[in-house]
Amino acid sequence: MSEDTLAVALARLGLGESVTAITRHLGIGRSTLYRALELHLAGINRDGLAAS
Repeated sequence: MSEDTLAVALARLGLGESVTAITRHLGIGRSTLYRALELHLAGINRDGLAAS
């Protein structure tokens, strides 16, 4: 998932939108979003490296 897509998802989550609605709009799977959120919260970027 790109950083831009993750940013959109985070913004929409912040507005209270459901994960189902967000993933449907973005054309991604729920598991993909949950995995990206988990990595984001852990501070790991999509290349598997700790964010600076």
